[in-house]
Amino acid sequence: MRVTLELRDVRAAQADALVVNLFQGVTHPGGATGAVDEETGGAVRRAIDQGAIRGKLREVVVLRPERGWPRVVVVGLGPPGELDGARIRLVAQLGARAAEADGARSIALIAHGAGIGGVDPAVAAEATVLGTLRALYHFDRYRTEPPGNRVESVVLLEHDRSRQSVMEAAVARASAVAEAAGWVRDLVNTPSSEKYPERFVELVAPPLRAAGLEVEVLDARALEALGARGVLAVGGGSCHPPAMLVARHGGREPQTAPLALVGKGVTFDSGGISIKPATGMGEMKTDMAGGAAVAGAMLLLGRLSGAYPTWGIIPLAENLPDGSAYRPGDVVRLLSGKTAEIVSTDAEGRLLLADAVAWARRQGAGAVVTIATLTGAAEVALGKVRAGLMGSDAKLVARVRRAGERSAEPVWEMPTDEAYAELNRSDVADLKNSAGRHAGMITAGLFVGAHRGGLPWAHLDVAGTVFRDGAADGCDAGATGFGAELLYRLAAGE
Repeated sequence: MRVTLELRDVRAAQADALVVNLFQGVTHPGGATGAVDEETGGAVRRAIDQGAIRGKLREVVVLRPERGWPRVVVVGLGPPGELDGARIRLVAQLGARAAEADGARSIALIAHGAGIGGVDPAVAAEATVLGTLRALYHFDRYRTEPPGNRVESVVLLEHDRSRQSVMEAAVARASAVAEAAGWVRDLVNTPSSEKYPERFVELVAPPLRAAGLEVEVLDARALEALGARGVLAVGGGSCHPPAMLVARHGGREPQTAPLALVGKGVTFDSGGISIKPATGMGEMKTDMAGGAAVAGAMLLLGRLSGAYPTWGIIPLAENLPDGSAYRPGDVVRLLSGKTAEIVSTDAEGRLLLADAVAWARRQGAGAVVTIATLTGAAEVALGKVRAGLMGSDAKLVARVRRAGERSAEPVWEMPTDEAYAELNRSDVADLKNSAGRHAGMITAGLFVGAHRGGLPWAHLDVAGTVFRDGAADGCDAGATGFGAELLYRLAAGE
């Protein structure tokens, strides 16, 4: 779904529902909300007087004025001094979802905060559109009938003609980002039986090529020739052979060494010989979410361009147990030349990332960022609110953090003391692929970083943020698309 911009006063809105807003503590609304209140004979002020809405964040009320007006959805913005892009997205999500739940098939919006809120109009418009489209995403592919009403059209209203070009650009950019995020969510929500490594390549490579990217696929034979035995070991127990997908974007500054974005692509993770409990194993269809985020970022770079040359690298494997599966106690020589003792075959993602990082280094990357649903420890530490962040280079880590702030995908930096790295030492090999439960997110990330050579490196553990068990903040349960926009903004130099 794409949003259109209309140069129209809010009082002339033509839609089933009009979404406006209210700051906390305001009793006599101004701006667009005040205009709507005046046109509807004080409907908003009556709701305030009756206590139906006070402008608090996450408050939403649906009003049905008389005189032929559409339903009016009023969303709380919270205190005036706390409004930013992330809050605007949340407000837009809640407003759009309330309108849809009330039966609206068409929605008219204002750019939240662009008026008396004092937010830059382009920033406000982009955040409003992104939040709205995020809330209106539904994964209905396998439903015989959708379970409820679906919005079919969205219009952003702007009354100031001098802002037209700026607002149109913001709407177009937000629509492109939301479309890519929806594609990523589709990939993650798709059952593993329909996205095993070969099929993942078939789903992802054509859109990336259509966006102007160079795409290369290394099959199992090519990986064997390279010595990428980490990827081969993880995929050895499946009838679907592993692979590695590489997409390249030239950027506007081709003289700089490429930034390598490496995303874990375990299309299903049973745990292998170290098999997982049955309860919740179905959610392991999401173990390729890091790879999907890289694919989404590369798609956006192709469509919107970016400052720097960027490679998207997605090592792909299905981790299943059979007679050819790798075993606890095995020692695997990885592409970097380092050996890894296999303590647990359920610590598989770090083996894929290690080989992909070493490959990027061999190919001449200037820096590398890895992203993965790497450890349950990340969710234990940070819940489903933030992703874990660590790295070897303070400047690169800071860039990743800023990109997360811009994309409303928050991260939290973890320590990387040498004492943590020592926990990965093995008695029989250079490293062991699992250091146990203590500091599990950190030791897993440091295992990956051990194969970077001297490259600047940053790592995101997104295990807690890529999937929701239930609906929250106006969005459906399921995949969130976390990471795609963050990586795009990082690579685009924002």
